[in-house]
Amino acid sequence: MPIYTLTFADDDHGLAKRLDFTAPDAGGALSAARIEAENRPAELWLGKKRLCRVQRTNEVWYISP
Repeated sequence: MPIYTLTFADDDHGLAKRLDFTAPDAGGALSAARIEAENRPAELWLGKKRLCRVQRTNEVWYISP
């Protein structure tokens, strides 16, 4: 399975961190990000390619390029 990465900036929401995990596809990666990216912006990467920026507030996902 591919290795995805969620990166978080050092901001008002917390310290910078990086989370590497496997998922079968980008949809699975978003499911894995569900808890980690709650109420905090993050970037989703596949290797060296940034796939998108994500943030989940309550049950609403905000996804941008």
